[in-house]
Amino acid sequence: MLKAGKMTAKGKTVLRWASALFLFLASAWSFNIATYNYFAADFPNEYRQAYLSRGNQFFFLAVVFFAGFVWMVVAIIRFKRKSRSGAHQPEHG
Repeated sequence: MLKAGKMTAKGKTVLRWASALFLFLASAWSFNIATYNYFAADFPNEYRQAYLSRGNQFFFLAVVFFAGFVWMVVAIIRFKRKSRSGAHQPEHG
């Protein structure tokens, strides 16, 4: 039986992939909003500067979320390689 607060390796992997998926979707959503704001800033109106500024903010947020997604995927791959290589090596004792 598992103690409270302990997760299995499979549970951790599922949680990591779910986090990576969330970061990717958040990046896509932020990029979509940035694109809309850049599109709205192309038309001459009194809020052009506000749309442009908001587009820049959401683009920066999209880049941050995408960097987090890439970092998470690299961490998952490293964790899998580490667990595979560690499982086949004999223990020194």
